[in-house]
Amino acid sequence: MRNPTAIATHGTGKSRSKPLHKMHHQGTQPSKKILAQQRGYLKLMNLYAAVIKKTAKPVEVRMNKTRFAVKQGIAAMKSGFKLNINKS
Repeated sequence: MRNPTAIATHGTGKSRSKPLHKMHHQGTQPSKKILAQQRGYLKLMNLYAAVIKKTAKPVEVRMNKTRFAVKQGIAAMKSGFKLNINKS
């Protein structure tokens, strides 16, 4: 028990280097994660459109109206999703 601080710092240094290495490796290839997020995003968009078409009256279903409602939904979702997909 003649230098307990040295052992402690050595341990934390070792455990700290592993997550940093993992993060660096993720940075080189984030495509899979982003693609999965985009797929979920598009599924949510389709779901929104389907719900709007079912709930709206037949007279009110116009493309620009559904698109506007979908855009509103996307704007609400963007707080959760940090993705910049520019699709109308």
